[in-house]
Amino acid sequence: MKKLWLFPLLCILLCGCAGKAWSPEEALRSAGEITLSTEDVTTVITFTEKGCVFRFTAPETLKRLRVCYDGKELTATYGTLETRVPGSFLGKILPAYHLLKAFREETAAQGGENIRKITLDEREFLLYYDSESEKITRLEVKGADGTLCYDVLSYIETNDDTESTGTDPDP
Repeated sequence: MKKLWLFPLLCILLCGCAGKAWSPEEALRSAGEITLSTEDVTTVITFTEKGCVFRFTAPETLKRLRVCYDGKELTATYGTLETRVPGSFLGKILPAYHLLKAFREETAAQGGENIRKITLDEREFLLYYDSESEKITRLEVKGADGTLCYDVLSYIETNDDTESTGTDPDP
């Protein structure tokens, strides 16, 4: 009688172990929003049906700026002002969307321990993650025009409305 409690405990443990394994690509596929940081800008990218919306949390002067990308054109809104802008307007930030889109749509190859990579259009997209904490930590785009690096501060998964274990961009 004393050992009967072991059976329910064993069942609970086995059910927990049988769950779907976490993968960084799947985390990005289900992410509705992701916060990235470069050396001088922090942006929140919210995925839409055809593209995305960029909002900025740093520097302070960009906090009122919102840029919508429909997959072809960029429209910038700052307060009540709205205008179309060229892709170069976002400089290092627009490639982050293309990097995220690549990982959401393509199958990544293993690129070493805790690294996934995709090569498209002569660019290499790298995703770094920590499998123990199940967090995506860094993204990189490598190409003929150099390397762009993005620290992943947080992401929100839309399938269960829970925030990931990414760190808070505003501590």
